Amino acid sequence: MGDLRHFKKPIFGVVVIFMAGILVGRYLPFSLYPSLIFYFILIGTLGFAILGYLKSKDKMVIFFIFTGIFLAGILHFLICYFPSRKDIVKYAPSRKPVVIVGRIIN
Repeated sequence: MGDLRHFKKPIFGVVVIFMAGILVGRYLPFSLYPSLIFYFILIGTLGFAILGYLKSKDKMVIFFIFTGIFLAGILHFLICYFPSRKDIVKYAPSRKPVVIVGRIIN
């Protein structure tokens, strides 16, 4: 990895790690409380990255930043795309007949 000066184009690594987090988040069956735990772990991870930066520990900073970006990808999926209990997707794999009543909002 080396120090941060040799990291000339980090956007590729950031995008790949974030997308990997989204993919992992897609296959993790979580609800609200575990996602809150992920949120607090993310805050702690980025806090350790700041401490490592202040102590000039470049390898530690890179590790914690990429771990934080990975966790942010998981949280992004869980918050934005995770179906709620009332979502119609929950009834799609059902073998029983289902009647859905609702209204269309433009």
